[in-house]
Amino acid sequence: MGESDRDPTLAAAKRALDAREYENVVSLLTGLAHVGDAEAQFILGYLYFTEYDCRPGTAYEWLARAAQQGHAESCYYLSKFPEFLGIRVTE
Repeated sequence: MGESDRDPTLAAAKRALDAREYENVVSLLTGLAHVGDAEAQFILGYLYFTEYDCRPGTAYEWLARAAQQGHAESCYYLSKFPEFLGIRVTE
């Protein structure tokens, strides 16, 4: 998938996400995510974290990949992971 395909693909995926067409979102973004697009990685991680076919391991993997590239929202959701998994964090 070339650079020129990125923006239209992300836009289509975001429309599909708004329409709750989760399988379409996954189909649209998986290729971009695998080639390192941080926004695609975040959206997939967010989707698995909050909305679609709850898969903690998959959600964590995509969020971590995006966070490694400095994606702020991914960092936020990773900080919530212990709560998501029902783990109580004490200081």
